[in-house]
Amino acid sequence: MGTSVIKNKRKLLIKQTSQQGLSWKKFINEGLADEYGEEDWLNSFVGGFVERYKQNAIAMVRFKKAIGKKPEWLDITDENLLKFRQYMLGKSSKNRTQKLLSAVSTYISDNIDKALMCKEEYCLMDYKNILTVQVESARLFYLTENEIKKIDRYLTHSNSEDFVKRVFMIMAYTGARIEDSKRMSLENCDYKSDTLTYVASGLNMMCCLPIHKNLKQYLSYREDCKLEKNQFNAILRSICFKAGVRGKTSIFKKGKTIRDYKYNLITPDIARCSFATNLYLRDADINLIAKMMGVDLSLLLHRFICEEKRNKVSSLNFFK
Repeated sequence: MGTSVIKNKRKLLIKQTSQQGLSWKKFINEGLADEYGEEDWLNSFVGGFVERYKQNAIAMVRFKKAIGKKPEWLDITDENLLKFRQYMLGKSSKNRTQKLLSAVSTYISDNIDKALMCKEEYCLMDYKNILTVQVESARLFYLTENEIKKIDRYLTHSNSEDFVKRVFMIMAYTGARIEDSKRMSLENCDYKSDTLTYVASGLNMMCCLPIHKNLKQYLSYREDCKLEKNQFNAILRSICFKAGVRGKTSIFKKGKTIRDYKYNLITPDIARCSFATNLYLRDADINLIAKMMGVDLSLLLHRFICEEKRNKVSSLNFFK
């Protein structure tokens, strides 16, 4: 099969996956998809990586810029990987950089014979350490129980507002992920034990927790509304503003501290932070909170608990 046909096939692949929000145009413009037959493409450093990590193709664009040429297996040395790492840190946050470096590191490990081909072993001795960056944990914020009540009392004015409020409140009263909250219904409730049970999609973990007194109204219907992420967030922020959630707060994200009004910064994850933090402030056991949310303890402590304890309040009263 000719090179031009292979190139056109890859352009079609790129067109089909561009909706993932990736910079495939840059990938093509840099010539990274040129000059390969089909078998050569799959065996090449760039082609094999992109076929496996389509969502991380931008890494190859930046690798080329870092070393000044299209990366081939012969170019995979500690020296070039260090240039790549430094270039990445100048272009992205530490968290984004680590995600891409981790993909490259795994790819090299799984193809170590190709990486060592035609070069001395000492040229590639420290690649795992080079392709590791200490990530910065994002610090979000939470809504107090009174602020959650304000959103709960807000009267919606459209189907999209109704959908966004419903999903957000389910997340705030269960700590569930947005995907799980959209699927949740009264079928998840056991009225004999007054508990709600669902399978958390992240860790495929069974979660069980008491049913919040205000939760059932949001589980009684499950009408879906197709909204993009930015549309969902815009409606959520509008609801918060109109509901009176207007205090200021600070978050640490992508290496920067941002201070603004809560209604400008709120995202669906803030509902989960609110669930975890409000229970934590009521002295609930952190292991129990993690199980109810379907997350590991480390993630709970570093991402979802956003406040230090001040005084002890009964945790069970949260659901009543």
